[in-house]
Amino acid sequence: MSENLENNKEIPIREIGSYFEKDKEGFLANPASPEKIQDEWKPIVEDIVNAYKVQYKDKLHSVYVRGSVGKGNAVQGISDVDTFAYVSLQKREIDKDWISSCDKELQVKYPFVQDIELEVNPIEDADKNRLYILQSACLYGDDLNKSMSKIKVGKETLGHVYSLGKNLKYIDEWILKPHESESIKNTCAWIMKRFIRTGIELTMERAGLYTRDLYPSYKIFSEYYPEKEPEMKEALYLVLNPTDDLEIIKKVCNNLGMWLEEQTKIYI
Repeated sequence: MSENLENNKEIPIREIGSYFEKDKEGFLANPASPEKIQDEWKPIVEDIVNAYKVQYKDKLHSVYVRGSVGKGNAVQGISDVDTFAYVSLQKREIDKDWISSCDKELQVKYPFVQDIELEVNPIEDADKNRLYILQSACLYGDDLNKSMSKIKVGKETLGHVYSLGKNLKYIDEWILKPHESESIKNTCAWIMKRFIRTGIELTMERAGLYTRDLYPSYKIFSEYYPEKEPEMKEALYLVLNPTDDLEIIKKVCNNLGMWLEEQTKIYI
């Protein structure tokens, strides 16, 4: 968790983020590249790549970073470092026990990072994650971007609309169990991001725009559903300033979350 949240400093909603550019044929252009990574974010990215290397050695195929870090517009105290790797192993052979301790060490070393994601999958599953790969910067290994077919805004850019129901069911069960304050805040930020990105998926085809950035996602959603703008704005605020108040989280899930789930059923 970032220094701002630990020090209880409120993070204001800022007009940060952008939409993907398209080529002349309408395919989404990858906004990320290693050259765009800002200097202050390079050390943590290098540490993460080295961690993957140490763990998987010659079985490591490639490592990627997506989101604001890969696009070169990361903001300290707000941005996550979202990475994933592919390995030449079967799923059952992949050891992920190291991830939790590595995550904690990196959070201590780089307190300006909001959150860190480390994910590992077998190379044979890469095509299932084509959308993520095509918006990520390859940090190490053979870049899969070069061999994958491009994507246009539409059904291929959907993801959260299919899983929101499962996410809400998880929250229903999770909220009944005891949790520490930090764990509650992390889960709060996670589910609120899901709501915002589900919202943009409901509107991106009509708008002809694609983004994973939170503010532009909120903005486009609000143009199509102005009556829901205050609720989506609250979700955005809770990503930046997550609460450990379970009643607040429950309220947003029962109102905005349930409404979004109903809309996804209509949409898909």
